[in-house]
Amino acid sequence: LLHSVESPGSPFCPNLRSLELSRKLQPSHPIYEFIVGNSLRQLVLSLKPQPEAEIETALKTLTSNAPRIKDLAAMIPYTEVGYGMFSELRSLRYGGIPSMLWWSQLCAGCPKLEELWVRTERVFQTALEQLELAQKVRSQMGLPATYALPSLRTLDLVRHQNGSYVKSLFLQSTEMPQLEDLAVNLSRIPLEDGNALIALLSTRSPRLSKILLEIDTLDWKMLGGFRHLHDLTLTGNPRAFDEEGLISLVKSLPGLTRLLIKSTQLYGIRSTPRTTTNLLETIASNCNSIREVHIPLNTSFAPCSWADQERAPLAGFTRLKALNLNPLFIEPRSMGTFATYLAQLCPTVEGFEPRVMHSDGAKEGRYMVWALTPEETINVKEMQSLFWEAQQGGIGLQGTSR
Repeated sequence: LLHSVESPGSPFCPNLRSLELSRKLQPSHPIYEFIVGNSLRQLVLSLKPQPEAEIETALKTLTSNAPRIKDLAAMIPYTEVGYGMFSELRSLRYGGIPSMLWWSQLCAGCPKLEELWVRTERVFQTALEQLELAQKVRSQMGLPATYALPSLRTLDLVRHQNGSYVKSLFLQSTEMPQLEDLAVNLSRIPLEDGNALIALLSTRSPRLSKILLEIDTLDWKMLGGFRHLHDLTLTGNPRAFDEEGLISLVKSLPGLTRLLIKSTQLYGIRSTPRTTTNLLETIASNCNSIREVHIPLNTSFAPCSWADQERAPLAGFTRLKALNLNPLFIEPRSMGTFATYLAQLCPTVEGFEPRVMHSDGAKEGRYMVWALTPEETINVKEMQSLFWEAQQGGIGLQGTSR
């Protein structure tokens, strides 16, 4: 190895295609100079925090020796290192400090990037300070004010709330015409800013077909602008999901195959959802190809059409395979009737997961403990049993497996 260090033109592993550096190694070591050659395609960096200047120097040496790296995972906590020097990069997993300057360097140097996952930790500057700094640097470099990742297809900015404003600036400032899969956490973003951002994305990234969005509030029908959307996951407080907006959204997206509306509960509390069976029936009647539904449901809100024994037959789901009602607010005495209603609406379901909760006489909006009570825990199984019995008893399709 020492001989190889003295002869950097002859790599110790000339045919090496994948290299992983663990936390035990220091980036300042001359490992890059003698191990790798032009054949390296995949690099994983999982290192202890180091001075950024040392890391950048080591990476520059690496790119000169191995310029054809296409897949890079860089997990170096508490550091902000630009990776725009990897001009052939197709995939990047970044674990460090994000900033607009880091983003601008990436956009300028990696036009072939197709997949990007950002695992943020902390942001020291305000979003405005970062934007001003990035614009200043780009102006000095003679680059346009609007960034571009022309080949990007997958973008994941969902991990960790901290830096929501910075992540929104990433999206606002960048053209991504090929983007198909987006996951982003925009918690704490004001309603007006969230609506404007979604409207902008629907025009800049019209090919989006899969979206995972964590956000506190939004005009939900704005998401109807993504005409190719077939996989949608929304995460937030149950009371942020107003049924009218969600029904309008569902009606504008008939091509949905998967809809997940997940509830986040903070500090051990839970709140009653606003969504009712009206939303579930709207999904059934408008989304003919949907196969998986996960929504919160409150059966106590009027109108309780599901309890009407004289109602006309439902236009049920035809391809639905998985149904998750979390939470499902329902009174114990109503479970049998509701199970019969669900079996008629969901005859093709093979997986049913209800998280049964009882209001115990509480009025709308009252906060309660999030953990299930012993009675609720028992009734989760009971609700499942009632549903399968109703489905197999002729209300749903015969012979449905579970």
